[in-house]
Amino acid sequence: MSKYRRLISVEEAKRILFSLELKPEIEEVPLLESLGRVSAESIFSPIDVPPFERASMDGFAVRASDTFDAREDSPKSLRIKGKVLPGEKPEIEIESGEAIEIATGAMMPKGADAVVMIEDCIVENTHVKVLKAVRRFENVMSAGGDISGGERILKRYTLISPHHIGVLAASGISRIRVLSLKVGIFSTGDEIIDCRKELEEAKIYDVNRYSISSSLKLIGCTPVDYGIIGDDEREIEETLERAALECHAVITSGSTSVGVADLFPKIIERKGQLLFHGVNIRPGKPFLVGIVNGRPVFSLPGYPTSALSIFIYFVEPLFRRAMHLRDERKKIRMKLTSKMRLDGRRQILPVGVFRDKCYPVFKSSGAITSLSEAEGFVEIPENVEVIDEGEELEVTLFSEKRIPDILFMGSHCPGVELIDELMECEMKIVNLGSTGGLMVMRRGIPDISGIHLGDNLLQAREYGLKNCVLVKGYLREQGIISSVPLSSFEEIVDKDLRIVNRNPGSGTRLLLDRLIEELAEKRGIEAENLRRNLKGYEVVVKTHSSLAYYISTGRADAGIGLKYVALRYNLFFTPLTEEEYDFLIPIERLEESTVQEFLSVLRSKEFSKRLPDGIRTYERTGEIIKI
Repeated sequence: MSKYRRLISVEEAKRILFSLELKPEIEEVPLLESLGRVSAESIFSPIDVPPFERASMDGFAVRASDTFDAREDSPKSLRIKGKVLPGEKPEIEIESGEAIEIATGAMMPKGADAVVMIEDCIVENTHVKVLKAVRRFENVMSAGGDISGGERILKRYTLISPHHIGVLAASGISRIRVLSLKVGIFSTGDEIIDCRKELEEAKIYDVNRYSISSSLKLIGCTPVDYGIIGDDEREIEETLERAALECHAVITSGSTSVGVADLFPKIIERKGQLLFHGVNIRPGKPFLVGIVNGRPVFSLPGYPTSALSIFIYFVEPLFRRAMHLRDERKKIRMKLTSKMRLDGRRQILPVGVFRDKCYPVFKSSGAITSLSEAEGFVEIPENVEVIDEGEELEVTLFSEKRIPDILFMGSHCPGVELIDELMECEMKIVNLGSTGGLMVMRRGIPDISGIHLGDNLLQAREYGLKNCVLVKGYLREQGIISSVPLSSFEEIVDKDLRIVNRNPGSGTRLLLDRLIEELAEKRGIEAENLRRNLKGYEVVVKTHSSLAYYISTGRADAGIGLKYVALRYNLFFTPLTEEEYDFLIPIERLEESTVQEFLSVLRSKEFSKRLPDGIRTYERTGEIIKI
């Protein structure tokens, strides 16, 4: 009879592990403490970044119209009215023929719409000579030019990095809700002491508490240290019970192999349920899993390489799932540098890699450098006794580099953000507008583009996208979003209301231009004159959420956007049209697993059920049409 309870297969161990339930809680923490944690919700910027128009160059703030025709041989002379520095709110206003000296980052004074760079100016006493003409908004960063108020700046279930913290700080977010999964950790063994103490004879420093705690932090979990416990059955039992009461899960190492110190299996059986003890794999055969106080307990082997290998291979995927993180360990095919002889058991083999080759670095289960010198590991199946030099193996890399699986570029839509949240793979979203989506798709850049340009199929054909398919998406209700009740677009013009516009190339901006042209034709006037006199036409934002935010904060009275964002910001909505929002996908990428997952989510009942009011799927959703 085996000295272990019953050696189970790797597949059975994984099945038991993934039947366990780990449910993190939600806690609010200061921004700086959120590094390495997992966001519990999507976060939208409460402000514009920057929150005001500011100079992007040192120079002079001017009215662009005052610089027209300015040249080095025929400069324009403007009277210097004052100076504005960063952090100051300008109290002066520019009139025609005037200029205000301004520093990079300073708030633009009222009346100015451009900045002439200092190198294009000659200062003469009270006047400045402008040697080069500037366009409106040249060398000016508009309010919301970096981040628009209402724009999503952090996706739910994101592992927070320093650059996320920078964006959140810029948006004035000082506290954040994160997932909280506490994991009690302790090592066992009379021979173990903490590395902060002086090493004694016959003792070794504890490795596993540090390596496992660090691994847990990398995936957003919170390790709780219960120290080192000697081979004392009562002390181990008390510590285990306390950890199982105070934490969501417990991880221990040591005291799992059969022998004098075989205490853990007995304690687990006495205090809870032993799920298995022993897996047919090398290293890490004595791996043990049980339940105490309703909490999962994972007892790893004492040897450092065995402990960390088993954690990475068996335990970490379970914690990643609980934290809503995908498995980010990249797998690549590499050639073995030299022939290997094995014992026929299932094995996790640490390997070093260089170029397209890999080599074994395993020393022994007790040698921690087996993993520190490895870039990844190879899983060797059972009954393999020889691997020849040059044979290709699948290497799982340890690197945690996060690279998007799929790239979306095109028109902003909350529906796309919902698909992103429901997908397992990582999708990067770049909001360029519908026309921008067509242009980048013609250049073959994204995997998917989103457009809403009326007859989307016709537009795709006119752009010559013969190597793509059009996938029917869903219907969106577009209309007038306003701070006061309105019955038509005409009312905006008649009441001289201020609007906020969408970025050039967006389908929503094209809808606004069509409304302007229709009204101009009705009144027998030039559309350009109507456009020029429409207050705020030149003020643009990148997303529907940002447009609604502008109106809700009083910086505009109305705009064209989605019903969903009007409701979200408690604004009035006047419906104009229900439009089709569709997707473009290159034929060569259509069968890729990430694209297929996107289409599967698009067609799913879950997606349809969770769409907000004003966006709905219909009988053609997911239909594929060759362009």
